[in-house]
Amino acid sequence: MKLFTTAQIREIDAYTIEHEPIISINLIERVADALYNTIVEQIDCKKKIAIVAGKGNNGSDAIALAIKLKKRGYDITLYSFDPAKCKPETNHFLKQIETKLNDDFCHLHPKQFDVIIDGLLGSGLSKPVVGIEKEIIETINRSQSLIVSIDLPSGLYGDGIAKENQTIVKADYTYTLEFPKLASMFPENGKYIGEIKIIPIGLHPKAIEKIETIYSFTQKEQIIIKRRERFAHKGTCGHILTIAGSLGKMGAAILTSKAGLTIGAGLVTAHIPKCGTTILQTAVPEVMVDIDDEENLICKIPSTDRITSICIGPGIGTNPITQDAIISFISKTSIPIVIDADALNCISLQNAINEIPKNAIITPHVKEFERLFGMSNDSLSRLNTQIEYSKKLHIFIVLKGFRTSITTPEGNVFFNSTGNPGMATAGSGDVLTGIIAGLLAQGCTPQNAAVYGVYIHGLAGDFAAEELTEYCVTANDIIYNLPKAIKFLMAK
Repeated sequence: MKLFTTAQIREIDAYTIEHEPIISINLIERVADALYNTIVEQIDCKKKIAIVAGKGNNGSDAIALAIKLKKRGYDITLYSFDPAKCKPETNHFLKQIETKLNDDFCHLHPKQFDVIIDGLLGSGLSKPVVGIEKEIIETINRSQSLIVSIDLPSGLYGDGIAKENQTIVKADYTYTLEFPKLASMFPENGKYIGEIKIIPIGLHPKAIEKIETIYSFTQKEQIIIKRRERFAHKGTCGHILTIAGSLGKMGAAILTSKAGLTIGAGLVTAHIPKCGTTILQTAVPEVMVDIDDEENLICKIPSTDRITSICIGPGIGTNPITQDAIISFISKTSIPIVIDADALNCISLQNAINEIPKNAIITPHVKEFERLFGMSNDSLSRLNTQIEYSKKLHIFIVLKGFRTSITTPEGNVFFNSTGNPGMATAGSGDVLTGIIAGLLAQGCTPQNAAVYGVYIHGLAGDFAAEELTEYCVTANDIIYNLPKAIKFLMAK
């Protein structure tokens, strides 16, 4: 799914009106129908609902929705502005329903309504909210109602990051129209957006196809999992070299290796320090072990003959001996590689980002990213830095988080749509590294390995959380649910 800036979305709206053709009032009716169908499914008609409508397009959608819900028998109270202050489309719908002016709303009792639907401002905002609209948002946030925002919580910029002093609706749910907005990809905005539901409204497909964007939101339809060749054997399904582990951190090597096997690699060889030999061969007997000369850490990398992908870094530590071995190795290898965790820390400690091979996949979390590429003021500036260095170094950067962003050497950005807070657990990143390496080993391009791997990892985590709750998911649970994720994707 393409993601667009708010300016581009306005362009798509205009194209739809001109080329479908359809008048703007009918497009608003279409939006209201889509919202109505969702609300009827999710909100009991016995609930008392307040709908807050603004002066512009978002308000028009909200008023048209109120008309439809009232006809259905919902207990609806609509709060809107003086018609003289509203757009013509808004007035068209205002004439069809009784309303109260916004100053009534600001005296609302916190428990007066079960649900408040926010149709005040939407995604087109470009400056801080002031005056009566600020008071309305503060009233919404003081309420004890379930809050549903249409398209985007009022007060939040469609393409931007929330600032501490901004007045923004804190929605429980955001019913975003046609596409998620860029703002919903940034963690600073998470406490305002709540849970997102994408509401298709039938914008013109040619406009969507025609308008160029660097942003996309990965959906299951994009993930292609092919059935295996009938005559496949372990030698044709890829061979991963995992370079991982040190004294006290052998679990990282286990998780990475096990994930690589579970995602379908035919063979995995783990290069580990001597202290981990019994641990690894007992925990994952399917994995072959290559033993380092050092007892407790990595000091050299073995031959990569017959290896089809490499993952390096989980649990290896940052001993100077290990640093030198890692930098020397990555600067010379031409095999598809995933660089994670302490390997990234070794690179940052030696200021060696230029030694990262072209087309490598690196998988930092935020702190590792900042050690490599410098501090950022917020997620938006960090994303711009991520794009810059993907292009500059010709690498794929997987910046881990709830909406993991994957940037490519061409400057494209893929935001991930799967995953949940339960995956914020020790070893989850090691599992992701093994998954991506396993896909690389089987012949995926670096871009597909990164995008597919992140999606599958998140999907397995979602299945785990569904069964265990978000509090109880462990990294092993994610691996355990990989077969379920793959089966789901193959059946689509």
